[in-house]
Amino acid sequence: AKPWMSKDDDPFYVAESINPVRKDKVFKVPCMAASSWKGLLRWTMMHILLARKKDALTDKEFAQERLRQSLLFGDEKGEEPGQVKDFAAYLDSLKPTARQEYVRLLRTRYNLKDDDPLPHHAGRLMFYPTFFDLIDVEVINPHKRETKAGTYPIYLECVPAGAKGTFSLFYVPFDLIGRPEEEVKNQAAEDLQRIAEAVSAMMLTYGFSAKRTSGYGTAEDEIDGYITTRAGKQPVRRLSKLVEEVANVTF
Repeated sequence: AKPWMSKDDDPFYVAESINPVRKDKVFKVPCMAASSWKGLLRWTMMHILLARKKDALTDKEFAQERLRQSLLFGDEKGEEPGQVKDFAAYLDSLKPTARQEYVRLLRTRYNLKDDDPLPHHAGRLMFYPTFFDLIDVEVINPHKRETKAGTYPIYLECVPAGAKGTFSLFYVPFDLIGRPEEEVKNQAAEDLQRIAEAVSAMMLTYGFSAKRTSGYGTAEDEIDGYITTRAGKQPVRRLSKLVEEVANVTF
């Protein structure tokens, strides 16, 4: 729906006056890395289910939701023995009184003693890169505060509105192997509801691009997608209906 921007890490480019968009190393087509998808979706889920609801959640509810997100995405960045920083420190600051309960739940989950360091573990979600089919240039013209006149235009490579790409997300609850099948299905259903809410918010509201706070990097509501499980394939046509579609998934 809006142009997508991302900074390439290639130090050399054909035109020095253009800030290049990120491209695949081999085919040189615009792409979004799997790690970028993971970071943005994790931030969106944290924002809508923890940051925005922190005052309405009890310490136990906040800790339980934080643990669920940790199981989906893996251990939190900054959770190291003897120090807490970065993302983990930010979550602690949202509701400091819930920290102790979260650590208790995490230790119980992985059968850890009180003096054991918190675990480094993989999450249930696996991400894949997205390749886009169009490329264009956006022009930003900064203005002087005093004269209100334009200075020098800045050319930014982008993926324009109307371009297409494929977003793929693979959910594998590997840590539930050996559990009763009904328990696995129940947890999968809860996880997919949470994921659907975050994907919809990231795509339609918060964006998945550089400069997303200025409105860049949002998707069209109409898509050609599928939710695929062992029971079959269910079509999805609108991102805004994704939560409703996931509620009807069979396993």
